[in-house]
Amino acid sequence: MSEKAAGGLPPDVLRSTDPVNPAGQPSPDQETTLSAPFTTLAVGARENRFRAEQLSRGERIGHYEILNLLGEGGFSAVYAARHLYLNHEVALKTLRRGATGREDSERFLREAQALAILASPHVIRVHDAGMWNDLPYIVLEKITGDNVQDLVARRGPFSLGRAMDLLEELGRVLVLQEQRGILHRDIKPSNVLQRTDGSFCLADYGLVGRADATQRAAREALEKWDDVTLSGQFFGTPLYIAPEQIEGRADHRTDLFLLGMTAWECLAGKPARMHLTGYGSDLTTLFALARQPLPTARSVRDDVPEGLDAVLSGLLAPAPEERYHSAAEFVQDLEAFRYQGRPPQGSTRGDVFVAMPFAPGFGAPYEAIEQACVRVRLRPRRMDQLVFVKDIWNQIVQEIEACAMVVADFSAAEREAWPNPNVLTEAAHARAINKALIILSQDPPERLPFDWRHIPVLRYTPDPAGLQGLTEQLTTKLRHAMLATVH
Repeated sequence: MSEKAAGGLPPDVLRSTDPVNPAGQPSPDQETTLSAPFTTLAVGARENRFRAEQLSRGERIGHYEILNLLGEGGFSAVYAARHLYLNHEVALKTLRRGATGREDSERFLREAQALAILASPHVIRVHDAGMWNDLPYIVLEKITGDNVQDLVARRGPFSLGRAMDLLEELGRVLVLQEQRGILHRDIKPSNVLQRTDGSFCLADYGLVGRADATQRAAREALEKWDDVTLSGQFFGTPLYIAPEQIEGRADHRTDLFLLGMTAWECLAGKPARMHLTGYGSDLTTLFALARQPLPTARSVRDDVPEGLDAVLSGLLAPAPEERYHSAAEFVQDLEAFRYQGRPPQGSTRGDVFVAMPFAPGFGAPYEAIEQACVRVRLRPRRMDQLVFVKDIWNQIVQEIEACAMVVADFSAAEREAWPNPNVLTEAAHARAINKALIILSQDPPERLPFDWRHIPVLRYTPDPAGLQGLTEQLTTKLRHAMLATVH
């Protein structure tokens, strides 16, 4: 890995704590190669000078006061905490009671380093890392949304649009990981979070590794860390692991497989291996199933189009050499299918659900709305443009809940006296869950239903001048609405 491959940090930052290179410890004269936030952590890890314990409400860690426990993993615990001076809530991660040995503390350090190096909008953000009375800690952004596993359990399978959102956003993370020489190795639904604006975020880099790890070194690490295997984390999670992980091997194609497993579950409602004959939850059965080809998503959900199914198959081939060669190649295929020649939206500040009639005459107003959205880096989503709709109301609910705001056009379609009832229902749902809502109409106030007449309405005419005015006015309203959601 080159000097620049780790985002400007020297290669020894990762090498010194790499689980697949346990012998590659830096010499004393290399100590200065560690960046300042991680130096104390690294020294404590190498000298076994750290502690791990359960924290209680009110305890202080540096400038942070513990509020409550959010969750626990194999060797770490995450707490809600408050910065004492800024009154800002964060997630504070520490080694949990029972974590022992140098390996646990080194994993902890690697995660902090990887998050700092990646710095992607679709990776959980790290604010700080350090030691407090020999207790190592990482300060992370606190995300109030659910993880994908909980979303699927509560709402059922994702709509196709939401599943492609997840693939596209996390695919870009994998592109960045390949550029930085980093492996996640434990991508799964419970490690993918949904922010309040609907975007997805990859978390828990506790099993992070280097992409240039050799098979021999990986096997040596497995032998050394046999307790990790027995506790259920076999350089990953048995229900999701790629076949090569059983042999202690992993490269960038392993993370592609794990992303495919996550998207498959989002589409089907349960993990892919649960659909295999002989499924059982014990480790021996799971390791045997890990080598079997998986059913296609289309075989368990018939509205999955062939193009998307082909992309998923390119992620989920049992043999690494049969998968996509790189994350960039995968993202290119996904975008080619998803956008059908239209330019991809790229990085956005959120989505706008556009509720308007499925009727002729609304193409030009939608283009005006689209122009306004693009100006403020928002992505418009219109239901009649989302193909492969099966359970339409479930998809509408998911789209509205995931978006940053809703724009509803109450204009009556030709030969209709009142706004489209579906548009009214979508707008009512947005109001019920407190989504920012902007209403448009070509019609006079008396054409609105009585219970909507107290809501401000942006009126426009469908001629070129009127549509240009709609774009200008809506751009301003969208900017104001985005500021309001931030504050």
